[in-house]
Amino acid sequence: MIGIGAYNQMIIQRDNLKGVLVAPTASIAGGGGQSKIDKSVAKKGSESESGSSNHYLNGNAVISKFAKTTKAEAFVGLALLAAVAVLVNTGLPAGEFQTQLQQLQQQQQNLPGLNIANAFTTQQQGFTTTNFVENNDRVTLSINPYTPGNNNFKISYTDSNGNPIDISSVQLRYTQTEKGIGPITVDADKASKGIFSVNAAFGLAGPWNLQIEAMQAKANALDIVTEYNLFVKPKLGDFVFSVKEYKMPANNAQPLFILYDKSRNLIWTGDSSINSGRIFDFNLNTTKYTEHKIAGTSLITSMALDPSSNDIWFIDPINKDLGIYKPGTNTAQLYKIPVQGVPSGIAVDSNSTNVWISLASANEILRFNIQSKSFSTPIKLPSMNAAPLGIIIDQSGQIWIAESGIGKLANIDPTKNYKVSEYAPIAGTNNTLKSPTALLADPTTGDIYISEHDGHAVSIFNPILKTFNQYPPLNPNGLPFGMTLDNNRNLWVAEHTINKIAVIDPRTGENKEVNIPQQSPFVQWITSDSHGNVWLAEQRGNSLAVITSTAKPSLSNSIASLPGASSTNKINNNQASIPSLGFSYAEIVGPSVAAGIILSALFYAKTVMDLKHSEQLVRKNGVRPSH
Repeated sequence: MIGIGAYNQMIIQRDNLKGVLVAPTASIAGGGGQSKIDKSVAKKGSESESGSSNHYLNGNAVISKFAKTTKAEAFVGLALLAAVAVLVNTGLPAGEFQTQLQQLQQQQQNLPGLNIANAFTTQQQGFTTTNFVENNDRVTLSINPYTPGNNNFKISYTDSNGNPIDISSVQLRYTQTEKGIGPITVDADKASKGIFSVNAAFGLAGPWNLQIEAMQAKANALDIVTEYNLFVKPKLGDFVFSVKEYKMPANNAQPLFILYDKSRNLIWTGDSSINSGRIFDFNLNTTKYTEHKIAGTSLITSMALDPSSNDIWFIDPINKDLGIYKPGTNTAQLYKIPVQGVPSGIAVDSNSTNVWISLASANEILRFNIQSKSFSTPIKLPSMNAAPLGIIIDQSGQIWIAESGIGKLANIDPTKNYKVSEYAPIAGTNNTLKSPTALLADPTTGDIYISEHDGHAVSIFNPILKTFNQYPPLNPNGLPFGMTLDNNRNLWVAEHTINKIAVIDPRTGENKEVNIPQQSPFVQWITSDSHGNVWLAEQRGNSLAVITSTAKPSLSNSIASLPGASSTNKINNNQASIPSLGFSYAEIVGPSVAAGIILSALFYAKTVMDLKHSEQLVRKNGVRPSH
C-alpha cells in the first residue's frame, strides 16, 4: 500500500536527517571512529534557538513535524487494507456478473437447438442454461415449464471434472424489471450434493432478472453468484388471438406494403393499383383513414421510415422512382433511379445517411446519399442471377439481402468498404435456401429471420457464428413472405396465398396459425405496433386488419393466486451472508478504496516535500564547526 510505503520511507529518511545534524560536529570531535556532538556546539545551538527559533533546529523537533502526517497516512493504509479484505471475503461484485454472462454466451454458442440470448429452450424441457464460473466450475439452471405461473427451478453445481460441488445453501432473488416487482427472495431446498431445487412463481410475463447466490460448504470459499436476464411468456397454446378488419375508404385500393409510424401512432400503406399514386395513413387513435395523393407517381410498393425526420421513403416500380413524402408539409420529392431493373426492397441507415434499394433483375444494390441527393455507383453482387429481393439493416449497421435467385443471404459491410459476402446452409442436402424473400433482424438476439417462399418455412441466421437453422415447416399451401415480432417476442409470418397468418415461438420452433376472415386477402407484408398488435395489409381484401393476443383467462387467474405472484418480498434473515442494505458493497467500498489511494498518495507527497524542506533548512541554518 502507498500509505505503508510512505511510512517506511519516513523511517529511513529520519536517520538521514539526524545524520545531517551529527556530521558537522563529528569531524571535530573525531577520535575512535565514533561521532560525538560537541557540548559547546550543542549549548550554542540551544542559546541561539532561545533567541531566534528559526536559525537553528533541534533534530528531534524536526522529526516531530512529520508525526501527524505519518500517523494519518498509516491509518489510511490500514483502512485500505480493511476495505480490500471486505471485498475479497464477500460475494462477487456486480461487475463480475457481466463477465460471467459474456463467458456464458460464448460457451453456449455450441449448444444444440436454437440459441437465444444466453440460453436455449425446448418444448419438452423448458429453459436450460449453463454458466461457467471461477476455475471452470459450472452452474446449470433449468426452469420448467418456463411460463408465467408456477415453475420448478433446478440448480446444479459441478467442478471442471463434472463432480458435484459441496454447497450449503442457495438463494434466488428475482425481479420483474418492467413493472418493478421484487426482488422476490426464495431459498432453494437441497436435493443432493451440489443440486438444489425450489418451486416459485413468475407472477407476470415479460423480462425478469434472476440472481442466484450459492454458499459453499468449504471454509473461506467465495460465494458463487450467477445472474440471468430472462424473458418469460406463455406458450402459444395459452394465447387467444382475435382479428379485426378495417375497410379502406377507396373501394379499388390495394394495400400492399404496411409500415408502423410510432411517433404519430399511424399505420402507413401504399396503394399498389396502377395509376393510383397515393398512400394512406390509418390513425390508431381514431381508427380513421386519410388519403395522401403524390403527384407524378403511378403506384407505391415498398416503404421505409427515415429514423431522423420520420419522413417516408417509398418506391414507384413502374416509373422507377425513389420518393420521399413529408407528412408535416404534405409534400413529396421524386428521384429517378439511374439504372435498369425493377426496384424491390428499400431500407434506410439508422443515422439517415443512405437509402438502400435492391434491384432484382439488375443483380445490384443501389445506395442513395440523403445529404447530396445523389446515387452512388451500384454495388454488384458476386453471384450471377442472385435476384435480390428483401433488404434490411440491422442494429449494428450491417446490410442484409435475400438473394432469391440463388438461395443465399448476402451481407454488405459498410465498415469494410462495402465488402459483399454471401452465405448459404451447408448441412446435409439443404445447401441453399428455397427462394428467400423477406428478412427481419431480431433486436434482442441479433439473428436474421429469412422467409423461404418456396420452402414453406422460416430459417434463422446467426451473424456471429455464420450458421443457419430452420424452424419446422409451415402450411404447405402457404408461401411465407413478410415477418414481424410482437411484444411477446413471437415471430409472425404472412403466408401470402392462403387466408392464414403463422406465428412461431423462436425459442422452441412451435407454431400456430391464425385465420383471417377474408377468403383471399393475399397478405404479403405485416408489421406490429407499440402494443404488440400485428397489422396486415390485405391487398385483395381492400382492408387493413389487426391481430391482438391475450393470455387465456384460466392462466391469468392461476397466476394471480400463486405464491410469489405479488410484489411482497420474502426476506430470509437467517441467510449466513452479508445482509442486503439496498446497495452493493462494491458501490461503496470500491470508490472508497480509490479515494483512499489518492489520499495516501497526497500524504506521501507532503511527507517527502516537508522532509526535503527541513533538510534544506538544516543544511542552511544548522550548526557549523568552529575554526
